Amino acid sequence: MDLSCCTGWDDYSPAVQAAAAAWATEILDALTGRQFAQCPVKLRPCGRRCGWFGGYLAFPVDSPASSGSGNPWMIPFVDNGVWRNCACGSVCRCRATCEAHMPYPVSAIDEVMVDGVILDPSSYRLDDSTILVRTDGECWPECQNLDLADTEENTWSVTVRPGAALPASAAIAAGKLACEFAKACSGGEGCALPEQLISLSRNGVEVQVA
Repeated sequence: MDLSCCTGWDDYSPAVQAAAAAWATEILDALTGRQFAQCPVKLRPCGRRCGWFGGYLAFPVDSPASSGSGNPWMIPFVDNGVWRNCACGSVCRCRATCEAHMPYPVSAIDEVMVDGVILDPSSYRLDDSTILVRTDGECWPECQNLDLADTEENTWSVTVRPGAALPASAAIAAGKLACEFAKACSGGEGCALPEQLISLSRNGVEVQVA
């Protein structure tokens, strides 16, 4: 929230500030379809996608010679409506050496924990809002024990901010709306929010507000 356009914000009590900020962000979040970064969500990834997609092979589907790289084809599967086989091995891949796919786009990674240890943010990066890439030479665990809390060994978790990053214009709008709510909560002096309508006379165009 950008409060640079709100004169006198620091003069309001902390309770009024908190209420006005919550009101403004919740209303604008709903009006924009909740598409921007939300509260933190903790994910527990498990497994990773195969590194390379081969073309569909009808038969045989599990022969070391069939993939051409000395590795067996996996059982055929559907990828975005296309039947494929998957050959994992030392072949050219258009992807990072170690990556994990998020289930939906995220605007930021708040924290990554592996075996109960919080990783340094310099050891990973976020690509295309959905791919978490390991950059320190290590790799993400392929499996984890989901019966355990993520503070234990043999576990890992990623705390993300779902949604798109909040643009500067939206932050300014939220700050301006919070400013007007704060004025309304403090007596309404100088508040630009419209008052409630009490009556309307159409023929005489007479409007009465609270």
